Amino acid sequence: MKTLRHLPALLLGLSLLLPALPAGGQSAADILLVAHEDSVLILLGELPADHYGFVVYRGTPGAAETLITEEPVLPVLDPNAAAARLGSDLPRLLGAIEAADEVSLVRRLHTDPFASRAMSILSRPAAEVAGRLFVDAAPPPEAALEYRVVFVDQEGAETTASLSGVVELEDIAPDLPLTLEGTPGHHQALITISHPPRTDDTDLVMGFSLERADAPADGAPAPDASDFRRVTDFPILRSEGSATTFLDASVVNDRRYLYRARPVDLAQRTGPASELIEVEPFDPRPPSRPARVVTEAGEETVRIDWSVSPEPSVVGYRIERSTGLSEPFEALNEEPIPPTTPGWRDDTVRGGVQYFYRIVAINARGLESPPSTAMSALPIDVTPPAAPSGITHEIEDRVVSLAWIPPDDEDLLGFHIYRGDDPDRVLRLTREAITDPAFLDTGFEEGGLNPGFTYTYHVTAVDFSYNESEPGIVQVIIPDDEPPAPPTALQLRSVLGREIEIRWSPGPSLDVAAYRIERFAADPGASDVAYEVPHGGELVVRDTAGLVTGTEYRYTVIAVDFAGNESAPAEGAVTFRDPAPPPAPRHVEARLVGTPAAGPAVVVAWERVVHPELVGYRVYRATLPTGAFEPVSEIISVDEAREFLDPGGEAGWFYRVRALTRSGVASEASPATRAVP
Repeated sequence: MKTLRHLPALLLGLSLLLPALPAGGQSAADILLVAHEDSVLILLGELPADHYGFVVYRGTPGAAETLITEEPVLPVLDPNAAAARLGSDLPRLLGAIEAADEVSLVRRLHTDPFASRAMSILSRPAAEVAGRLFVDAAPPPEAALEYRVVFVDQEGAETTASLSGVVELEDIAPDLPLTLEGTPGHHQALITISHPPRTDDTDLVMGFSLERADAPADGAPAPDASDFRRVTDFPILRSEGSATTFLDASVVNDRRYLYRARPVDLAQRTGPASELIEVEPFDPRPPSRPARVVTEAGEETVRIDWSVSPEPSVVGYRIERSTGLSEPFEALNEEPIPPTTPGWRDDTVRGGVQYFYRIVAINARGLESPPSTAMSALPIDVTPPAAPSGITHEIEDRVVSLAWIPPDDEDLLGFHIYRGDDPDRVLRLTREAITDPAFLDTGFEEGGLNPGFTYTYHVTAVDFSYNESEPGIVQVIIPDDEPPAPPTALQLRSVLGREIEIRWSPGPSLDVAAYRIERFAADPGASDVAYEVPHGGELVVRDTAGLVTGTEYRYTVIAVDFAGNESAPAEGAVTFRDPAPPPAPRHVEARLVGTPAAGPAVVVAWERVVHPELVGYRVYRATLPTGAFEPVSEIISVDEAREFLDPGGEAGWFYRVRALTRSGVASEASPATRAVP
């Protein structure tokens, strides 16, 4: 017979399966055609979502085809019938996919695409139960045949879903070069089968048959073919790559085994065996970790004890020490401590330093146990160091820089810094002891220390036992360079044309000595004045100096602290006004003037009003004496003639005039005057 020349893409290993249908796809996946002896195997990959079976057509490429299945090839759905069809493969398949029983196995053959494809490749009966396999037992003696699979519906009628392939008939056993490597373990051997990766469609090897025999004793003859037995019931599925691994857990320690492997193709044909390798499993486990480790701290010494290991293979112990659980551990002994004397005295410690100890057991193979649980010890030290001396300080931008001379103590850990604005109550600034004999106190948040305050600093020395020395003391005065906060709620009010009242509220600063009030007039000819209110006085100023009605005045209020720092100004403006209105204009006359060509007009005239702040007049007009009078003129200055020409005025309309002051106060309106010729 002949071998397949056209092979669809196929994944090997547990993924030695044809590609899955795309989501929502309606067409079936590829098929696999394998020629073996006097038959052709037709194996389906991914099945349609509703797989009811298929029929097969055969022909030569390019020629007419013939239906060769009398009835559709159907999956076996009945569990009892399926179990009977699986026969001797049933228990092996149950173990291969770890199914609970034959019902679960059959269900997975029909509902689990991944497991179904894998079992169909391993077992021909499984492929038949899944409805994936048809064997053409009597193909015609042609060089090549073309097969077409057509899927049927639930009624057995052919659907439009089909797939086809061409196979050349030539029966060739697989020939794939294999190289084995064995890694011994505890009651197991890891076998790595190296093989060429799949490069073309002629490579039909789907797995490997792994064989094992006992290695002969020294001088004994080599085993023959009858001494080798297969390690697994099914072939070991080939991984997609250059190596396939298998863990043989049916071996015992300290016994030598020989392994060889053969390639197996999809038609269950086997190829030549690989070269032999020898593997001897052994127990690679290290000794158990030492137990019941205890420490006892003394004056600059630590005693470590632990329990003797019950394992006879242990030949000694190593002691490791660290100054922190996150720090590296270092060995204390160069030679292992004998197994019968589980104890050690460490005289290389320093008082006040916490140490951590752990024990490692070593066996005759040189294997080391996991470290024991780390136990801590703190050697005793009750003598505090001397106090720091020569404390100096510098101040810049309200930040204090301290420096001092450290005491000459060998076990000095560092220093603590304390600060307070009360000499009898200071608080520690350092969470952990600092090692440098200098400290930068940046104060509160980002603003530094409070200006104008006096602070007391204590500097103490701390040893590794956290004994703290007497303090070195220094007092620091922070210069006051911070201006106070500006006043708030500034209120300006013109009072009855007699004065301007200035009121404000204090800011939050507590060191205000006085407030300075300055006045600025918008008129360059007006005079400026200034006032000062001491802290504690009434926060109000009544300005009467040279005020001119109708003039806008701008005021600033500035807080001044005891160091002379000035706040930002609180600013405001007010117009000085006299609320008393001037007299109403009298003797208002309205005369109709104009020509027929130019149209009518009305001239309004009135008598002069006498008032010291008079700035002008304004004319109003209405069509009725009781109607709404609207202004018809701009402000007419007192320096102009006391009359107004209304070019749109008509006979019978009514006019009124009001006088205006610099304070913007208008007089009562004059009586309504009717325009007459």
